[in-house]
Amino acid sequence: MTAPPSVAGAMPKAPSTWPTVIGVLMTVLASLGMLTYGCGAIWNAIWPAISARVSQTAAGGNRTFEAQLEVTRHYLAWNIFNAIVMVGLSLMLLMAGIGLLRRRPWCRRIGIMWAIARVVWAIPASWVGYRIAIETFQAMEKASADAGQPMPPGINGFLHAFGVAGIVLGALFVSALPAFVLTWFSRSKIKNEVAQWS
Repeated sequence: MTAPPSVAGAMPKAPSTWPTVIGVLMTVLASLGMLTYGCGAIWNAIWPAISARVSQTAAGGNRTFEAQLEVTRHYLAWNIFNAIVMVGLSLMLLMAGIGLLRRRPWCRRIGIMWAIARVVWAIPASWVGYRIAIETFQAMEKASADAGQPMPPGINGFLHAFGVAGIVLGALFVSALPAFVLTWFSRSKIKNEVAQWS
């Protein structure tokens, strides 16, 4: 009769859970981004026809509303292009998330590429968003003055300051996940673990 071993063997190391947690987060955010910006691209593509009808009916001579529509039409091409770029970036994030969930070594490279591209694209997107907001405020102010109902004094300065604060907060919010991804995947422990995946 064979005696049982007197010394217990080494316990197998449990697989790390971070790829599942981060992979699910990336996949969910990427899916929401594709849905949001995909719908945004479609909406901006059909917006000219809708705005033309709205300006003829609902506006009813409302010069402030007309001024808002004019600024929107002016930046229509940018809005469509931005939405398409964001769909592409969301697709990259989705690929990185799925790669993480499946523990594929290429997910690290895609994740880093996405993080850099997302931060770089945030610069022109934030600036144009600021310009759209400021031009909309200015057009509304002019339209109100032309209609004999000027806006309260000091409102323009307040709106400019609000726009700058919006850019700063927006940039911080947009950069949060890319900064985390870059920091996380730059750790030597994570790089070594990812390199061992097949």
